[in-house]
Amino acid sequence: MTDDDQQKTVIFVNAAPFIKILKEMGLGGETRALLWEQIGMAVAEFGGVVQRRKRRNMLALWTDDAALEQSAAERAVRAALAMQKVMRGMCVGVVEGEVMPMGIGVCTGAVLLQTDEGNGDTMISGETVEMAQHLGKNAVSKILLDENTFAAVQDVFETEPHAPIVPEESGIPISAHRVLQVKPVDEDGRSMFGFRPTE
Repeated sequence: MTDDDQQKTVIFVNAAPFIKILKEMGLGGETRALLWEQIGMAVAEFGGVVQRRKRRNMLALWTDDAALEQSAAERAVRAALAMQKVMRGMCVGVVEGEVMPMGIGVCTGAVLLQTDEGNGDTMISGETVEMAQHLGKNAVSKILLDENTFAAVQDVFETEPHAPIVPEESGIPISAHRVLQVKPVDEDGRSMFGFRPTE
């Protein structure tokens, strides 16, 4: 195994509430497979890589690329908004009301990459990954950002403060911000907030 400690942006998608609803309705496998296929497409569209996918959740990773105008954090949040759109479509005829049974946590920081020299598979771990998992598990119907991600994207997205998430294991609060939407632009493509966002 080789290790590499790098700054990354991590998304944790918690679809457990939706999977539970599918099971109760007897829909199960095919609908779940379609959900993860479409969420995986959103990850790829915005330059991320799915690192791990289980029945009820998924981890994806973004890395800054000098050839791209948008930061890893911005691309990850754009992907998270696309995932919400996927879930809204999946909920039609399945879930009543405004509650969207999926939570997304987005965190930026040091991530430990462990590469298996035998098969080339990469695993990710570390505090940033754990924080993304805590946010995602407590973000039903929301996209929650940690402080690092918020600082990186606050000029591009409308957000609002969220109550800190307190993991039972550590008891240490995680500052959180909820993403609402991409900030609006005027007719010239200039942000109403005084900057020109990337497309």
